[in-house]
Amino acid sequence: MGIMPVLPFRSALIFLFSVPMRANVVAAFIAGTLIGNPFLLLAWYSLSLSCGNLLVTNAVTWERVSGMLDDIRQSAGFGESLSLLGAVGWDVVFVLLAGGFLIAFPLGLASYPLALRYFLRRHRAARPVKAPQTR
Repeated sequence: MGIMPVLPFRSALIFLFSVPMRANVVAAFIAGTLIGNPFLLLAWYSLSLSCGNLLVTNAVTWERVSGMLDDIRQSAGFGESLSLLGAVGWDVVFVLLAGGFLIAFPLGLASYPLALRYFLRRHRAARPVKAPQTR
């Protein structure tokens, strides 16, 4: 749920995904709040945009985003704002996805062995040790 732009629906999605997966709902809400809070969204998106521009060779610049935001502020209504977003939307979405992949893939590769080791130890500790049977 990290940097998905679904802030209004985040709590519902966390609940809908954590219950069927038998995850700890309270821990899921805490993690979702710590990682995806509104104060960090600007930092996450700017990092994704910067990293995405490394892969896509500066397809989206801050000047372009700033100009788009100025146009949206001056637009006549909601429909015009949506059409302005749609005009540059796919370029920005592609750059953000590429940047998110560039951030997430190495971090996922690095954290997988650590998580695997942790959960294997936890599983072995929870399993009772059977005493050898003697005859």
